[in-house]
Amino acid sequence: MIDSLSTMDCTDPTGLADPLVASGGAFRPLSFERWLPVGPSGHELLALSNATVFWIQSRPTFQVRHFFSTSDAHFVGAWLNDNGSLLLVDSPRRRKPRWLEVAPDAALLRDVVMEGLQQAAHAVSYGECVYVLAADHPSIGVFDARSLSLRRKLELPAAAHSLAIGPTVMFVLLQSGSPAGSTSAPSSLDQSSGDARCDVLVLERHSRRSTQLWRGVANTCGPLAAHGGDLLLLDRANAEVRRIPASRLTQQAGHKLAVLSPTASVLWRCEQPCYPTGLAIAHGFVYVSLAPGSTGRPGASVIEIDLIGNTSTAEQQELPHPPTLLLSPSYLARAEYKPMPLYEKLLRRKQGRWRGSANNHRELSELRTTPRMARVRSPQPFSMLGAVDIEALRAAVLSRWDVVWEKARDSSGVKHDYNFLFPGLQGITNTFPGLQNAKLLFSGAHVGYHGVSPGLLSKMSTSSSHASCETCLLFPLWRKLAPQVLPLLDEVLYNRLGMRNLSRFVWRVQLNRMPKGAAIKPHVDQGNYASLSHRVHIPLIVPRCVRFEQLKNAHSPEEGWREIPMKESEAFEVNNKIKHQVIQSGPYERITLIIDVAEQPCERYVEISEGCRGWNDPNCVTDFDVNPDEWRGAF
Repeated sequence: MIDSLSTMDCTDPTGLADPLVASGGAFRPLSFERWLPVGPSGHELLALSNATVFWIQSRPTFQVRHFFSTSDAHFVGAWLNDNGSLLLVDSPRRRKPRWLEVAPDAALLRDVVMEGLQQAAHAVSYGECVYVLAADHPSIGVFDARSLSLRRKLELPAAAHSLAIGPTVMFVLLQSGSPAGSTSAPSSLDQSSGDARCDVLVLERHSRRSTQLWRGVANTCGPLAAHGGDLLLLDRANAEVRRIPASRLTQQAGHKLAVLSPTASVLWRCEQPCYPTGLAIAHGFVYVSLAPGSTGRPGASVIEIDLIGNTSTAEQQELPHPPTLLLSPSYLARAEYKPMPLYEKLLRRKQGRWRGSANNHRELSELRTTPRMARVRSPQPFSMLGAVDIEALRAAVLSRWDVVWEKARDSSGVKHDYNFLFPGLQGITNTFPGLQNAKLLFSGAHVGYHGVSPGLLSKMSTSSSHASCETCLLFPLWRKLAPQVLPLLDEVLYNRLGMRNLSRFVWRVQLNRMPKGAAIKPHVDQGNYASLSHRVHIPLIVPRCVRFEQLKNAHSPEEGWREIPMKESEAFEVNNKIKHQVIQSGPYERITLIIDVAEQPCERYVEISEGCRGWNDPNCVTDFDVNPDEWRGAF
């Protein structure tokens, strides 16, 4: 059973809130990320007007800095690229939308016509993708944030105004009275009749299943901002900022579409005649931009509001241009990703001193040369690596479910676990009851190549005595799923962590399935691979019934467990040398892609055949030396 939202059947659901990203403000509760400064002074609002882009510094002193201008423009979104350049989404009224990339010095780097959309209404960047709402058709275009190419289009039941995105859900604002544009829209989503109002459609992000419809949260749909587990919405017609308890409402999601009429509290209302245009959160305050003529002022301005709803004592500030959109620094912020130092995994406490464990002499040498005061006393437990586009792999696993999880001939497990090749894995069912494993790539010397003939052993390794841990095996699922897996490896390992030569340094790639009743009991990963490689998780399907936990203090178990954020599409590296467990308290499937990448290469890659029956099978190995091009399979 696949369900990412429901907690109706959970006995011990996750206690961690989901991240939520909107252009007016992003809620990022996940730990262990370093965020780079935004704007010239490090923490500023970005204002988009019809033809001008400018930075607004509100504290400690109010300043406006012009950044970029162009004629005949209508900006509907922006984000900061990895290199610090600004990507603008321009949707002029008489031309197709385009992408403008602007360097920090305001030089125009790229001007590219957007493919697949005739008009754009709003754009939000999330992970490696940009989600652009079409203004002329009820759909969302999903674009690659680097190449700006269209990856796919998502159909909506009605025309949309703006959106916010999380790991498992999308909140889409639908303005009633707009043309539906879709004959297949369910009657409960009909927007073509009744008084004007703004509704929120809650979609499971990867299945696009409509789970909830929140009716009448405002009269008109405006910009969104995320704060904590709430959504803030600017109702332009009523000149109000409304607060919607989004996190609490989505916890009530079931298996069928639910139509709700939630109460959206008014955070702030403009008591004088005013015409609000933009909304953003910064420095713990809400900022609302006002069009000329608001509150009796001839020019555009911005007003500061605290999160209790009181107008700040700070003076309402004049702006050189009336913004159509304000972007929050929390939305624009870029995370800096680095691999966790491997030597931290090798630290263990003994007689009051920290010492390295086991047999990685290079890492121990690095540890010894680290200044004593700089040595960590508490190894880093995990590191978030940001959202990735899991859509293709998730769909491939679901469409080939019976192939990936096909039972073994002797019904002892899953056909693609190939545990019969590794005697050292035979006893793991006690620690992982009910867990199913499908291997795509595996380094397995430490779990045994027993029974391998001397001739076959010599072909598998250049080592004269035994196959080392650097001999890695490619399994049939690698060929079947490599087109969907390789883009994820390239994005996380190459683009974000700066790892090179993946065709030699990736030791393991596996899919783990945790069905109803399965468990991962408290344990510490063993073997060279656990100490010498980075363990990266990419969650593909994660119900709210699953909790991934790690000891807070390996040397003081009485301090209890910390929950590690396991959210769909949010990649993370985990220190698997700290005791951890996974609790499955519901009937829903959990599927995770697990990757181990080392800082020393595999000695060679050996390809295993589909029909391999054991090491004594002369047809078990089809290629004793897979080269890098063959490893990638020309994908």
